[in-house]
Amino acid sequence: MILYKYLNEKGAFETVKENSVLLKTPIEFNDPFDCLFFVDKKEEDRAYKLYLNYQLFKNFYSEMVTGKKKAVRFKAMAGIFKKNVELEAQNIKKTKKYTFQPYFVPYLKFASKLLNKDDTKLRAAFKEMVKVVMKNMRSSVLVSCFGSKNDSLLMWAHYADKHKGACVEFEVDDKDFKKVSYAKKLPVYRFYDTLEVIFGHDFLKEEIDVEKEEYKFIYEPLFIKSIDWEYEGETRCIYSLSKRDSKIYDSVDDNGDPIILLKMPQIKAVYFGCNCKEENIKKIKELNKSVEYYKMKPKDEDYGLVSTKI
Repeated sequence: MILYKYLNEKGAFETVKENSVLLKTPIEFNDPFDCLFFVDKKEEDRAYKLYLNYQLFKNFYSEMVTGKKKAVRFKAMAGIFKKNVELEAQNIKKTKKYTFQPYFVPYLKFASKLLNKDDTKLRAAFKEMVKVVMKNMRSSVLVSCFGSKNDSLLMWAHYADKHKGACVEFEVDDKDFKKVSYAKKLPVYRFYDTLEVIFGHDFLKEEIDVEKEEYKFIYEPLFIKSIDWEYEGETRCIYSLSKRDSKIYDSVDDNGDPIILLKMPQIKAVYFGCNCKEENIKKIKELNKSVEYYKMKPKDEDYGLVSTKI
């Protein structure tokens, strides 16, 4: 897959020098609508019942199985449900997700008493959790964005400092990269399915691995943007904020502020903007003499750009 990274002069210099690109969390993006989603009423009602179900399960497990809490609220239920709860705990360890426990259904209407919280507070806690999940979606992952072509007038204007910067070409493995889709409405989120995974990992006190195939549906909103951005033809890669390995590493910018970088495959080519200064071109070319360099020039009769090797 061929991808292009549009950069200002400083960003181009650092990208060629380090053969790496900057990773950011979506909350740092210029579009506040990026990576948002919508939970419809029916899905929210299902999710709320799962939330109550899990709260009962977690409290029951703590009181009757681990013995960490004094068995008071669930004492009458112990003989009936203890074995079921133990089996579900084992299942969570295998599947890393929590499934709705039907034997708790008759008790959902009494959940406020069993959990020592009134209905209003329970519902408020759930609403807050929805907000936290949405916020975490945009603050717990690292993203880098790429274009699909090197001659987009809008991309050069918006991301390469009015054609003063450069566009860097990479050839990447498709595995880590996915094309963005565009829509007129916010995506309807699979919130119930997501909570099953969140609760399973909460019970195990483990972080969700965003790169695992079975969890990728959770992060679908990260690959959907407003149709207004369709001109970008964007492709993205997404990693966990906590991940560090041979590709993802910590660094600092010119001001000494911490940044996170993604090591990329060898750069294929660098395209300098039609307004890029000659001294900047020379400075970047000296960083890597094995890369092919091109200068973008306006077409004679069209609104467009053509590249010339330099």
